[in-house]
Amino acid sequence: MLEQARGAELFVGARVAEGSDYLKVLIDDGSTVGMPTPALSRETVGALVAAAHQRGRVAIAHALTAGSARMAAQAGADVLGHLFVDGPDPDLAPELAERGTTVIPIPRRVASGPPYQGGEKRMRGERRLQYRPAMTPPRIRPEFEAPERDQLVGWLDMQRAIIHWKCEGLSEEDAHRAVLPSSPLMTMAGLVSHMRWVEHTWFEVLFLGHPAEGPQFADEEDADLKVDGVPLAQLLDEYGKQCAISNEIVATHPLEAVGTHPDFRSAKANLRWMLIHMIEETARHAGHADVMRELLDGETGYY
Repeated sequence: MLEQARGAELFVGARVAEGSDYLKVLIDDGSTVGMPTPALSRETVGALVAAAHQRGRVAIAHALTAGSARMAAQAGADVLGHLFVDGPDPDLAPELAERGTTVIPIPRRVASGPPYQGGEKRMRGERRLQYRPAMTPPRIRPEFEAPERDQLVGWLDMQRAIIHWKCEGLSEEDAHRAVLPSSPLMTMAGLVSHMRWVEHTWFEVLFLGHPAEGPQFADEEDADLKVDGVPLAQLLDEYGKQCAISNEIVATHPLEAVGTHPDFRSAKANLRWMLIHMIEETARHAGHADVMRELLDGETGYY
């Protein structure tokens, strides 16, 4: 059982290692049966859903109230295992439809009204639920009183999610089109690739001491930005998986631990310093993505 956002990466990783095809999150405070019980926080639900998506797994929410259903959908859950039983919420149906959330109706609701449309069609005939590449991680700020590690990882996850969000709905052509005159190699696709390899460099190479491999260490300048012909969905998937590796490393080492690679001065930084740097680095490039997306197709939005 997981009760806090901290440890979500390891919890989901363990379930996947056991062979789980999907993750089911129980969001139930007992109010529907008059037996109040502790419930998962919004932050914890978001962390679990994000960890499931980063491993290519579908996240299913067991949510019995309109409030918990909305929280699950906003956290990015792919499927609601029930319709809520605490009364109708006319504003929720359009929200679920817009997000593309699949809903499995229960007989009580089928008898009293039509189920949400669209979800059952996607499910019919499939032997196994599939990860949707366009799914973006939830953009959730860490709680005010969260432990230091959770706050640092929470803010980093927030910036990572913004980069995913800025790519949502972007055409393949635009994803590989440069719009900044002074940076002809800077495309949205190239930026995602760059961020994937930045994660790899700081956490796997500098901190853990793994071999200095990848385009960041190639003789060719800016090799990590050169991704012509590589689909944006593939780059986002690789970025998400790399971020999951980074989070697992952070979860299993003290913040005071120092990098171990012998050949780079930056490895002398401790894990806390590296996390703060990654928040700064990712946020700076999220700003670049914000500007590029507006120049590409006019899409704007903050947080």
